[in-house]
Amino acid sequence: MRKILFILAVLCFLMCGCQKNENSDASEYQDELSKAQEITVVSEDTSKITRTITKDKDLKKFVNALDLEHWKLGELPDDAKKTGTFGFSQEETIKFGETKPDEKLYDVCEITMYDQPYIDLEIGDIHMVFQITEQTANDLNDYF
Repeated sequence: MRKILFILAVLCFLMCGCQKNENSDASEYQDELSKAQEITVVSEDTSKITRTITKDKDLKKFVNALDLEHWKLGELPDDAKKTGTFGFSQEETIKFGETKPDEKLYDVCEITMYDQPYIDLEIGDIHMVFQITEQTANDLNDYF
């Protein structure tokens, strides 16, 4: 009886652990992006920082405009052209024994926008392309 219960428990664990959400989205990155303390806006035309967002209210507004709940993994069309990038920066996390951060901002994420409703998200070594809504694309491209 114990063997049967053990085998059932292991099978249940394996089946639950192997499930994959077919509609993978970017909402799991909401927390990471909302920690940004600075967002730089770089237009593809000039390759210079055209705007820097640092106020809490503006940062929250920007992260909400991303509408992460509606992002879907996609494949960038061949004819898509870059319109600009958003660079997300934040202070390093305070480590054990430290009393305050060094106040230096570190790049944590970059989002590349295109002339079509697609974005390229790069966080560390993770690099993904998402299809976004037309409204989100329009809202984000307005920053350029």
